[in-house]
Amino acid sequence: MKSNNGTPKSNQTPLPSGGVGGGLSFKLIYAIWYALSLLPLRALYVISDVLCLLISRVVKYRHRVIWNNLKVSFPEKSEDELRRIERGFYHYFCDYVVETIKLLSISEEELRQRMTFTGTEELNRVLSSGQSCGVYLGHLGCWEWITSLPFWVPEEVQCAQIYHPLENTAFDKLFLRLRERMGAKSIAMNDTLREVVRLRREGKVACIGFISDQKPHWVNIHHWVDFLHHDTPVLTGTERIIRSSGFAAFYGKMTRPKRGYYNCEFQLMTTNPKPLEEWQLTDQYFQLLEQNICSNPTIWLWSHDRWKRTREVFNRRFEVKDGKVIARPKPLTIGFDAKRVVRNATGLGSYSRTLINSLTAVDTSSRFILYAPDAGNDHLRQQVAACSNVEFAYMHSSLSSLHRSLSTLLSPLSSLHKSYWRSRGIVKDLKRDGVQLFHGLSGELPKGLKDAGIRSIVTIHDLIFLRHPEYYKRVDARLYERKFRRTLREADHIIAISECTKRDIMHFGNVPEEKISVVYQSCSTYFKSREAESRLQDVNARYMLPARYIVSVGTIEERKNILLAVKALPLLPDDVCLVVVGRSTPYCEQVKRYVEEHGLASRVLFLHKVPNEHLPSIYQMAEACVYPSRYEGFGIPIIEAIQSGLPVVAATGSCLEEAGGPDTLYVDPDDHEAMAEAIRRCLRGAEGRDERIRRSMDYVKRFENQDVALQILSEYKKLLNPAGSQGATS
Repeated sequence: MKSNNGTPKSNQTPLPSGGVGGGLSFKLIYAIWYALSLLPLRALYVISDVLCLLISRVVKYRHRVIWNNLKVSFPEKSEDELRRIERGFYHYFCDYVVETIKLLSISEEELRQRMTFTGTEELNRVLSSGQSCGVYLGHLGCWEWITSLPFWVPEEVQCAQIYHPLENTAFDKLFLRLRERMGAKSIAMNDTLREVVRLRREGKVACIGFISDQKPHWVNIHHWVDFLHHDTPVLTGTERIIRSSGFAAFYGKMTRPKRGYYNCEFQLMTTNPKPLEEWQLTDQYFQLLEQNICSNPTIWLWSHDRWKRTREVFNRRFEVKDGKVIARPKPLTIGFDAKRVVRNATGLGSYSRTLINSLTAVDTSSRFILYAPDAGNDHLRQQVAACSNVEFAYMHSSLSSLHRSLSTLLSPLSSLHKSYWRSRGIVKDLKRDGVQLFHGLSGELPKGLKDAGIRSIVTIHDLIFLRHPEYYKRVDARLYERKFRRTLREADHIIAISECTKRDIMHFGNVPEEKISVVYQSCSTYFKSREAESRLQDVNARYMLPARYIVSVGTIEERKNILLAVKALPLLPDDVCLVVVGRSTPYCEQVKRYVEEHGLASRVLFLHKVPNEHLPSIYQMAEACVYPSRYEGFGIPIIEAIQSGLPVVAATGSCLEEAGGPDTLYVDPDDHEAMAEAIRRCLRGAEGRDERIRRSMDYVKRFENQDVALQILSEYKKLLNPAGSQGATS
């Protein structure tokens, strides 16, 4: 399209004023982009190279999505070939960014040289006959430059492209101005049919571009194709418009002969779409697109999470009636604070993963969404069972690409941003996802749940920072207390993992008893399985374990009080050793000094960074387990040891009696002589040892997964449907 005086729009005044260009933020962004666009492309490509290094090596922008997409799409290619495509994609993508910026000021002459069109003879023949055309396009090459098509078709033809309005108003205005600069009209996706009807009513011949390789919304999924080795839901609106309007259909094949140069070849698909079978045109488009991508793999938008929506989830959540996609009755949607799931190997992380796996084993109808600031540790995340009703949601999934990149670049700000999201910003995501109940798995809840109408439940593991603040830095204890008070204000109900923790919540939080339920921490049955003899020998050799030993598992910190067991060693047979497994702290160095000073170095072995898969063997080769902690919220290592067939000696004073039951032995946390005597009663051959182990193993069955999961689900239902729960009870 030309302006009234015949001058291309590319030569008109660049600075906006009023109308589409209104708004201070838009003018500022426009001025910056326009100034950059005045640089020659060779200078912009230098910027592109720096940007490529930054986002591919430092930020690793959407690396996981890109790599997964490539692996599945090209199973026949080697890893080296895929790496080359990935590197090529990052270079192309950064070029696309600067080429888009250049579009603000590039001259018609230069753009004609850099963005060429072939096959226009057939296209113009159809257009000259008075038939409008729909052009299927993909996210290939610099699709923004295709808006220069008006220079290649008859002047009376109205060129247009369908676009999805951006949420950011300033950027939406910027891209509208950029895309319409060469004379093509931008039509909002929701206005497509209305505009097509208007153009036809006014007798105008149109050539409209449809980028149709995006993923459709759930309710717009009507057809699936095999595309790049994926079962793929596809947009069908383009075919419906082309067929109902009697458009001729073309495919725009994009190639990149060299850097900064693109060609779009128009390939005729049909001039008479109406007799075609339903979805035949869509299938043909995706076949052509796949061929185009396979011959030019680096210039397709691999960073798009194209295959996020699966047929399995679609069939579970939707049904098709009379050609319409209708959502099935919504299942219960529960959100979880999953930061510890993807970050903590033990403790809160272990609790969270075990509980979620237990819940999915007994409830296949509810939807469980695990919210975390980022994807965290792959190994930990993969410990969550892959179920169709479980999904992860990350902070970055709700941010724009620009925000994600800036957040990663400015890592200190990124940490603050993640903290803010977890304490407040997450609520927006919960509302977006239709979460009805949010469960804080690690003693915290975000602010704003009540205002958003989202019910909440929180698991509080312990209040050691209030009961024994001497074990914490003052600032940390104050911060934990502040979070505790805020959580009490938000929580509709509280789960305490022991009676001891419940008493502390009532005491320090002044919380009524009826607002708290005790649901003991679930414990995996992983440790009940007997290890193979070969496995035991391998672990024994790896850690050079002593012939006879007692074991203690847990962070080696002052509160855990392992020094008590060390002091008991001289009172035990000389061949009995102590193996201490856990993360080191400054207290660990204090214990090691005591060991050296008292000549016990040959009898005490410290093991750090032991992977979980080795723990069962270490337990099973021991004679007993000691857990002399002064204060705990629960005491999972006691249960693990009992499941492994060990007798346990623990300390009095907190909740350990609840975890270990009546057949575990308990001693004062300052009485090393009593500790030594209790250990003697647990060594192999001691009277009553085997019977105590058997009774203890029966006792800890109450903590195994399914029973705990059913109790948690019961609490959810009572909270969401109090009237129904009361009726059921009565």
